[in-house]
Amino acid sequence: MSHLKPLIYGLFLSLVSANTFAANELPGNLEGVQNGQQIFLDIEDGAHRTMFKDPGHDWSCPAEECPRVTWPSRENSLFYGGKVKEVDTFNPITQKTEKIFYIYVLEKLGEPKNGKTQLSGWMMADTFKAKVYSPAFRKTAKKPTGPCPPAQAEQNYITDKLQGNVNQEVARIFSKLSGVVGQCPSRDPAHMKVDFRAKENPFDQVILPMLMKTQFPDLKKDNGRSVSREEIYAIDAHARTCIAEIGTRCATSGPEYVFAWERMALNRAEYVERKTSYASRFVMTSHPSEDNAKTQVVVEPSQYDVWKQGGSVGNAFCPASNSQKPMFTGQKTSRRPFPIETEGWNTCLKAAIEGVLYPQEFKDVRTRGFQETSYRTGDAYTRLKDVKNAKVLGRPLSNHSCMRVLHDETLPKLSDL
Repeated sequence: MSHLKPLIYGLFLSLVSANTFAANELPGNLEGVQNGQQIFLDIEDGAHRTMFKDPGHDWSCPAEECPRVTWPSRENSLFYGGKVKEVDTFNPITQKTEKIFYIYVLEKLGEPKNGKTQLSGWMMADTFKAKVYSPAFRKTAKKPTGPCPPAQAEQNYITDKLQGNVNQEVARIFSKLSGVVGQCPSRDPAHMKVDFRAKENPFDQVILPMLMKTQFPDLKKDNGRSVSREEIYAIDAHARTCIAEIGTRCATSGPEYVFAWERMALNRAEYVERKTSYASRFVMTSHPSEDNAKTQVVVEPSQYDVWKQGGSVGNAFCPASNSQKPMFTGQKTSRRPFPIETEGWNTCLKAAIEGVLYPQEFKDVRTRGFQETSYRTGDAYTRLKDVKNAKVLGRPLSNHSCMRVLHDETLPKLSDL
């Protein structure tokens, strides 16, 4: 069950209204943060976010219309400035108004710039956390500081080092597949047509034939085993469905939403792979032999709105996978993606690579103990109950506009089967 639609930014995002709230009405990811408290960008090494002079702007707005202040990274010293605004924005794909929080941020400078010791402006609240988290795809672990680090700190370092080895493998395979998977089947993404009455679902009807004709690089895992074409099809399917369901804003708001989505997809696939009596809940239609279980579960129209008529199938067909080629925007014209849109796609692709090729590590280390299969967004109706205090990568899934994890009491845990 998923009713998640992507939020389209850029020149197509229209401001409806803005409301100012007190500091105690911050979004969940910053709950309890006080005025003047340090806050932290939960982004990868080398990534940046934009600070604007005014709230309600995004990265695509021309600089003359939306003045920029600076572009901080996770290394900058940032502090909450005591003001938050909730901005209603119109999403052209869902035709609904959605809410985004902006916060007033202070950046303290190590060295004065033009006589200033700090900069200030407005930033989207989604990407901030009240504590520091390690980047999800960091390739090397940072040694604990101090002459005698606590046992837990040392264990964290060992875990990070092992995960760093997997991250290096993911990065290697990502470099080979980037630009090869996620290709758009049309030169004109804005005017694609899909026959939703056809027997095949949109992925099997349009994307799979294109993939079957694609020349893929020769890939091997670190154990020397070759990566099969079917595994690459699954990686492509996971990444497409992930970004179309999660959307750019949530995919770049911290890695927890992408990783939670990927884990739920793997959980669904395990019910199918193990041939349990519950498999038909997740795969309800026939698929060609080229689709393995991991592919089948994420391209089911009954399970993911993106593959339904009226869904955001264009975002899955033509994602922001190539900075030099047009993407689907939900408008009458297409355009090349903005860097942060490509960043969102890359996060989904890396998680897909790890989930499909290293499922055990992904389950045992990254998302340990996470056995749910369903989610919703916002206040969408469901008979299922919310999972309280759900976490992935040690991060609470507190932004419910991105994801509410659900528990299905009628579905036995995989560990009990």
